[in-house]
Amino acid sequence: MGVDINTARILLQESQSNGWKAGKVNMLGRQKIFLSETELQQLQSTISAHYPALPNALPKPGAYAEQFLQTLGASEVHATDASDFEQASIIHDLNKPIPERLYRQYDTVIDGGTLEHVFNYPEALRSAMNMVAPGGHLLLFTPANNLFGHGFYQFSPDLFYAIFQPQNGFVLQTMLMYEFGSYSKMYAIANPAQFNNRITMRNSRPVYFYVKAQRIADTNIDVLKAMQSDYEQVRWQGQSWAHVGEQQKSLIRNVLDGLGIRKSLYRLKTNKAIHENVYGNMLPDFWEEVAIP
Repeated sequence: MGVDINTARILLQESQSNGWKAGKVNMLGRQKIFLSETELQQLQSTISAHYPALPNALPKPGAYAEQFLQTLGASEVHATDASDFEQASIIHDLNKPIPERLYRQYDTVIDGGTLEHVFNYPEALRSAMNMVAPGGHLLLFTPANNLFGHGFYQFSPDLFYAIFQPQNGFVLQTMLMYEFGSYSKMYAIANPAQFNNRITMRNSRPVYFYVKAQRIADTNIDVLKAMQSDYEQVRWQGQSWAHVGEQQKSLIRNVLDGLGIRKSLYRLKTNKAIHENVYGNMLPDFWEEVAIP
């Protein structure tokens, strides 16, 4: 778990341009800086060129992330972990509910690669959400694809779109996908519910999500309510599974069978988007490249 080059790029941009104020921070797991010396030099150049107001003093590789977060505006940084192995300031097993004294105590809670290792994921996520103060943010950097054996879980975009809803006291503001690597391209992923279609993708490299969600309610989150969007469609609109399946087939047929030019553009764009061996229905409307220095 820790801050790699892509996590650092995203946090830098968020701190300067997208309405996130770090404030009082809780890291889930005490995060370390996982940058090579080359990446560190590149990041310093990026700060000088794009974020001149920030101090250009980054921690060395392997250091804990408190200094980096303070550079981004954190007033105070805590860490929660199941043991004191890395001297976390709060010792707590996230399989169990957090004590209420931690509710609404943080402007930012950051998961840099912890929650996928917690067996009771819904409880751990609920605890992370409860720690965020109203108006504050939960930031997740979490596995999507091709990390077999890394943790207990990998995730789909539908999960986060379903969870970060007003009924759970949050709104989802950003959902990015990127391959593991140095200075990877970033892609915003659409909400599957907007297209009445599952957004699926298989590729040949590890893929991560970055999720930013803001807390909008001041009530305790006692139970998380979520349903995958196509199931929600059937339940609330009274449609049959056959009808939903035909909608999905129709969309793909319209693209693949009826629009040969768009099909060629789709293949070209997909090959540029994900390194190789892309399968599924990652159609052009479902994602868009996002520029992050």
